[in-house]
Amino acid sequence: MSDQYEDILYRSRPVSKRHRQMEISDRAAQFMPFAALVGYNDLIREASRLTQEKKDLSDTDKEEIKRKLDYLQTQIKNKPLVTVQYFIQDAHKQGGYYQTIAKPLKKIDEIKQRILFMDQSYIQFDDIVSVEYEEM
Repeated sequence: MSDQYEDILYRSRPVSKRHRQMEISDRAAQFMPFAALVGYNDLIREASRLTQEKKDLSDTDKEEIKRKLDYLQTQIKNKPLVTVQYFIQDAHKQGGYYQTIAKPLKKIDEIKQRILFMDQSYIQFDDIVSVEYEEM
């Protein structure tokens, strides 16, 4: 090591008489990383999120769903437990995903083209992929 810094090497740190010393946690915050591109990580995460395309059902599949819904219409008073697989459109990008739920049925609304469950949630007929139920 050079002798030019020898005189200050072992001195104590200067302390200001005007300003109080900064807290250690505040000093550490000065050196924390920051996001130079705000929202960039969210954009990357959104772009990498996978979605599925909505399957087009065949006429046979559509008729099968219609037949099952017609039968369930006759069983409404029994509040049957219905398992429905359906498509949920993604709010931010093309496509979506499939979800399966099992809930007690409340009503089949032909006018609004949806099935309504006891918890007031509903699924539009066009989004349904399959319907299953236990025989009454």
